[in-house]
Amino acid sequence: MPGAPLGVNKQTGEFQTITSWRSSDDPSPGLFSVSLAPDKSSQIVLLYNGSQIYVKTGVWNGQFFSLLPEIFMEKNFYNFSFVDNEHQKYATYILLDPSQITYTLMDPSGQVKQLSWISDKQQWLLNYNQPPALCDVYSACGPFGLCDQKSSRSCNCYPGFEPASKKDWDLGTWSSGCSRKNSFQCNNKNRSSSTGDGFFEMKMTYLGFV
Repeated sequence: MPGAPLGVNKQTGEFQTITSWRSSDDPSPGLFSVSLAPDKSSQIVLLYNGSQIYVKTGVWNGQFFSLLPEIFMEKNFYNFSFVDNEHQKYATYILLDPSQITYTLMDPSGQVKQLSWISDKQQWLLNYNQPPALCDVYSACGPFGLCDQKSSRSCNCYPGFEPASKKDWDLGTWSSGCSRKNSFQCNNKNRSSSTGDGFFEMKMTYLGFV
């Protein structure tokens, strides 16, 4: 990633993007990506399914992206730059210390993660997530999924639903969402008059995305 462009070729219209895996053990293209804004403005965005923007960095102001100054202020081992000429428009960075080993990825959960290798501990250190909270990822838990940062598992299903793909959920990839355990009773002509469909109250939740 250091030195690589993330932007668009103005001659061909081709975008360079980072795309997530479908899951931690499936390298086929997933639902999330990071790219230059589709309108070709001077900012980077995170996208769900190639079209729904759920994070914007803000426009490049010559030193940093306006909505994420903390990333550039606090991490002093990067040198970010933005190039805009007649051929290309892209963001890139280099490491001030060439001996530093880092990598950036778009996680299957929909978060961009930047990590550095700590030699004396022989492990990767997470520098930052973007967005910081999984629940700020668009459709992080998929259809009928409930996101709760305070839960031991961030994604759960609403009552009456179960994971649509248990394998994906066991791997920590929840975007496949949940499916109904039982069909609607209104479609059952033989149902008893004492049972039927209804509503379940869910407190302290909101529908949609902020």
